[in-house]
Amino acid sequence: MLGSGDADLAIANIFMVSLLGRSDYQHFSAPFHLSVTCVILRVPPPIPRWQSPSWPFRSDTWITLAVGLILSGPVIYVLAYVSAKSLGKEPFLKSLTSSYLHVFAMHLCEPLPREPSTNASRLSVAFLWLYVMVLGFSYSSNLIAFLTVLRQPRSIDTFKDLLDSGLPVVGLGPTHGYLMNTSENVYLKELGKKFVSMPTEPELLVKEGRAGYLTSFHNAEQFMAQINSEYSQPIVRTMKVN
Repeated sequence: MLGSGDADLAIANIFMVSLLGRSDYQHFSAPFHLSVTCVILRVPPPIPRWQSPSWPFRSDTWITLAVGLILSGPVIYVLAYVSAKSLGKEPFLKSLTSSYLHVFAMHLCEPLPREPSTNASRLSVAFLWLYVMVLGFSYSSNLIAFLTVLRQPRSIDTFKDLLDSGLPVVGLGPTHGYLMNTSENVYLKELGKKFVSMPTEPELLVKEGRAGYLTSFHNAEQFMAQINSEYSQPIVRTMKVN
């Protein structure tokens, strides 16, 4: 109405910016109430307990262990075969399959019915046994430590985290998107490219965990109080106050 000239004065919760030519037809008085802007996110649920066997080690550690397990079978077999043939003895591992069974049995702490017949094979098996023993103690102790508490997924605490998560940012109206695109923060500017302006109910996307909702802190408090009161544990939170 101010833009069309139908009104001379208005009281509103509005951004004091010059975007979209707002300063051409609007002048602002000194504000009597200021509010900051924040991002509302869904609180991620704890990691399921059935994933607990993978918790003690990181993914790169598991990959290294898998590669070592695959290579240990042929290495043990070759050492046993070459050392036995050089001494004119029968190798204690008859095939590559038996070598893998031997290696897996050591990792699973199962008894080994066949003993190495040469010093070279005994030495290699001894090193493998020492490695398996240290690995087993490390795994079991870490697993016990992780099972004592619920493990939470990595939380989103910064704009970089929000950008890396791939979640879009939504808001009521396009103003937040314009402000994000003009920000000096590179992560906030990248998030502005994925900003989605919604006419109504952006809260539903937050509740479903499909977006972050950019709004004033006053609105965020009301929204979180309303949603969290329906559950025994809070399901939404503010990421950061700007």
